[in-house]
Amino acid sequence: MKNSLRKLLVAILAVVFIGSTGMYIYHNAQMKAAEESYHSAEELADIPEEMPEEIIEVEEPETELEKGWHEVEITNDEYMSVLGETDIASLKEVNEDVLGWIAIPDTQLSYPLMEGRDNSYYLSHTWDNKPSSAGSVFVEKYNSTDLSDYHTIIYGHRMNNGAIFGSLKGYESRAYFEQHPYVYIYDVNGVHRYEIFSVYEAEVGSRTYQVGFKNEESKQNFINYCVESSVYDTGIVPTIDDKILTLSTCTAVGHEKKRWVVQARLQGMVVE
Repeated sequence: MKNSLRKLLVAILAVVFIGSTGMYIYHNAQMKAAEESYHSAEELADIPEEMPEEIIEVEEPETELEKGWHEVEITNDEYMSVLGETDIASLKEVNEDVLGWIAIPDTQLSYPLMEGRDNSYYLSHTWDNKPSSAGSVFVEKYNSTDLSDYHTIIYGHRMNNGAIFGSLKGYESRAYFEQHPYVYIYDVNGVHRYEIFSVYEAEVGSRTYQVGFKNEESKQNFINYCVESSVYDTGIVPTIDDKILTLSTCTAVGHEKKRWVVQARLQGMVVE
């Protein structure tokens, strides 16, 4: 009897070992394929292997734009200049869902930005429509694709190797925030520069994910919530006239109801 139980246990362990080994090999194969896919995207978009590191400060607001937003004139930001030369047209020839390119200088976060057909497809497909657990970086399906909404949400997986939105975990540290204060997005309208103002763990379905606002009071309540939720004080407080960007990713295994978010306000842009 004991001998039979021992054999059964050995057989179960063997099946578990083979299954886990198979999953490991499959996962690594998908990660390698995703890396190749995004390397291909960089080549098509003509992204330089070494991007400029220096970021120059901005001047005071001068020009009032539509909807009360005040443009900040950004001068001598070499990163914006180089990013503005990205060949988005070549990427769109492969997949018309490509909206632009999103990047945070001196991090792994540098990817095509996709239009969310829904909030699930690009969780399991790369920018060129290949199935992959790495997924893509994509805009919330209820947001406008031209980044014109008061609040725009962008999703991406938190990969263990730092890929996609994996580098966002660095913002748990204030020192990391100080070294990486900006998020850049290039689209058909030009290069947008957002300055980060809040980082925290958010509940799924919380006010963090609100995209519709009835009035100025609801916008102000949203801002207050985001600023007060931050794990540290960045010293930056948006106004109801700003445009807000939320980068949302997973927290860690076992936290399905929570997300790690990095929020930024549009500081200015170089118009095409």
